[in-house]
Amino acid sequence: MRAMPAAAATACLSCSKGCSPWSATVVASTSWKRKFGIYFPANGACSNCNLPDLTAKCVARTMFSRSRHAWNQGSVVAAVTAPVYDGGLAAAQPQQGKELTTQSRLVLDMVRNQARTAATAAWVSNEGAKAAVSAAESEVRAAGVALAGVQREGGGGQRTTVDVLNAQQDLVSAKARR
Repeated sequence: MRAMPAAAATACLSCSKGCSPWSATVVASTSWKRKFGIYFPANGACSNCNLPDLTAKCVARTMFSRSRHAWNQGSVVAAVTAPVYDGGLAAAQPQQGKELTTQSRLVLDMVRNQARTAATAAWVSNEGAKAAVSAAESEVRAAGVALAGVQREGGGGQRTTVDVLNAQQDLVSAKARR
């Protein structure tokens, strides 16, 4: 009894839901005049579709007896493995997607709030700095006017030299704070 040689070629199949193609093998008889083949997934079922896993084996033999009579014998064995219970995977995947979407929205809202808070703090800080600069400039102007008044009064004898020096010191201090 001798086994018939088989030729294997690679083909590509797609599932009806449009998932990526699966690798498949075509097993064909080469000793018979006609060719027959069986397609089966080489690496299991389509993971996106939960299709069953189909495994097939094709064997063909030419048998000889002692009386030199020959006959052909062939067999095809197929095994289908389909999940009976998936542990709730089919129901859990959409829920997991919804939860991830909700989590992404919450993170986006948190980032928006942080950006809004940072922008508000920067604006408040800028407004405070503007007010401080304006106050410092007003202090310098007031110290300059006060010094001019003390110098006139000192020229008229109503103020002492120490009063004039104190007014000058106030002006220098105001300019230093600016």
